[in-house]
Amino acid sequence: MSIKEDKLNHLLENLSAKEKSFLACAELVMKSGNALQFTLDFIALSIINRAISLNRAFKLLVENNNMLAAVNNIRLQLDNLIRYHAIYIVDEPDKLIEHILEGQPIDKFVFNKQRLTDGYLVQKLNEKFPNTLKLYKHCCEFIHFGFKHFEKVRVPSKNPMAKFTVTVGDSDNFSIGEKIVYAENMLYISDALLEILGCWPIEKDKLFK
Repeated sequence: MSIKEDKLNHLLENLSAKEKSFLACAELVMKSGNALQFTLDFIALSIINRAISLNRAFKLLVENNNMLAAVNNIRLQLDNLIRYHAIYIVDEPDKLIEHILEGQPIDKFVFNKQRLTDGYLVQKLNEKFPNTLKLYKHCCEFIHFGFKHFEKVRVPSKNPMAKFTVTVGDSDNFSIGEKIVYAENMLYISDALLEILGCWPIEKDKLFK
């Protein structure tokens, strides 16, 4: 095993270990504030549940050399962060929470004459967590079919007369360096998500002091 492969495995194990942190956060959400339940609890717990599922899937996909699918999970985890962070940037979070629980699209919610589109929300998120805007744009290139997918069916050709060889069914056309960067990104988003999720139990406890 190379040094880079060992680093990737270490990153994936660290990502797997985040599950305990998310579960601990869920416990704090439920026990804080004298264990009284608020509507935001259900939003937070739903985000935590999805985050755990996405991290598990990302690790399995990387280990099974399915990077094309793994990268999509980074974008989905980023969606968790973008949407939950939205609650902290509006003047009336209760109205936004009600809007979400009614099954209404977040991008239809208007705050200061501004719709909460992904574009707007990720820009606001980028102010707190630098590079999330850049990461968002990069991962969207994998979510929406385009050049990134065309790029991944081309591999260097051993034939000096050919510019490249086309390969179909090989979803591991990623360098070990790329895999390491994507694993680091998934960890970064998970840590950012845990940071924001951890704010709510603290606020709940303050309500009863």
